Amino acid sequence: MRGWVLVIFYRSPEYALKQTVVKTTQKTTQKILELIRQKPAITREELAKAIGLSNAGIKFNLNKLKKENLLRRVGPDKGGYWKAVGI
Repeated sequence: MRGWVLVIFYRSPEYALKQTVVKTTQKTTQKILELIRQKPAITREELAKAIGLSNAGIKFNLNKLKKENLLRRVGPDKGGYWKAVGI
């Protein structure tokens, strides 16, 4: 192997974990938005069951989407519906 140079780059485990979390979160929010587009009156419990997250996980993601102005709740908690906005 004369004339060849071998270079090895190492990534920190924190960097790899952060990238995985970002991708997973993006997929989760996309799934939530798609389910809401299909059924605007969907409940948190139905979202949790469909996606496989806890109710707390769904609540976290819904709040995140609302803060990013991608989602809005129309009407009361009971009888209202979700509206995907800013997309």
